[in-house]
Amino acid sequence: MLFAPNYPDAKSPEYHSYFFWWWIEGTKEFTAEQIQSDMLVNYRGLSEERGQQNGFSPDLAQVSSSYRSDPQGLKQFGGAVAKSFAGTVTIYDTHGKLITLNSEVVAAVCPGSNHTAFFFGLSLEPRSGPIWQQLDAARDSFRCSH
Repeated sequence: MLFAPNYPDAKSPEYHSYFFWWWIEGTKEFTAEQIQSDMLVNYRGLSEERGQQNGFSPDLAQVSSSYRSDPQGLKQFGGAVAKSFAGTVTIYDTHGKLITLNSEVVAAVCPGSNHTAFFFGLSLEPRSGPIWQQLDAARDSFRCSH
């Protein structure tokens, strides 16, 4: 994971802005429902961990994940044909407050590698916010081949 410089500053527009990649063995097609399910498990676990470390009891039923296929999203990722997904994730921050992050996921099967690459970008900022230029630049730096 790579975090925006002001990730921990609740007063910054970069608060909770970050991205990460997955490099998954195999070429399985992922759906919005699968991403939604995987992210829900991940963020419920993160919310629980944050509660334990910061002295609050999160209501895990309040943690949510919602994704849909995004036909307007990227058509290429890392030099390969891509599928795009857009959504939101509602999680607990380290202060015990529920926050909703906007999210973009782009996935592509990397030719000749038997791997599927994923980019996940997340931010409180709307997709039109300036932080997304930085997240997009990170996403666009990925290449399936060396």
